[in-house]
Amino acid sequence: MEPRILVVGAGNEDRGDDGVGLLVARQLKSSLDDRVRVIEIGGKVDELQEFLSSCDTAIIIDAAKSGAMPGTIHVFDATSMPIPVAWFHRSTHTFGIAGALELARVLNRLPARVFVYGIEGNNFEFGCPLSPEVQNAGEKVAAMIIREVQDRVVQIRKNK
Repeated sequence: MEPRILVVGAGNEDRGDDGVGLLVARQLKSSLDDRVRVIEIGGKVDELQEFLSSCDTAIIIDAAKSGAMPGTIHVFDATSMPIPVAWFHRSTHTFGIAGALELARVLNRLPARVFVYGIEGNNFEFGCPLSPEVQNAGEKVAAMIIREVQDRVVQIRKNK
């Protein structure tokens, strides 16, 4: 049985750096094979709930705002502990990624493995483009996820 991997790009492409998760998801759609489901979620992060229970591994990409340099890549293993709510609350989502994951945890719908890539944003103003450093970080995250997914598939095959 092949691994069930879900990759989620979250964000709002009309709000500058908040669109980086969607950018990464679009890059991954053309780079990953059909063993991986890649979806984009915009302003309704609560839609994430229906997808989480159908996978073994979830990889989520979203913009973050922690005060670090724009383009900084934060990686969280959200399997056993919450991600920082304050870092992901500045988005325009009706329900933030951190809240959606904690609700899934409470409802026992959290996959066995959950990783969150937070890309530090700078400008979240309506109508602004992605900052160059955020766009570059998004491309790096896409490459990291491709390697991670390939390694996970190979590891599962070896364990059979």
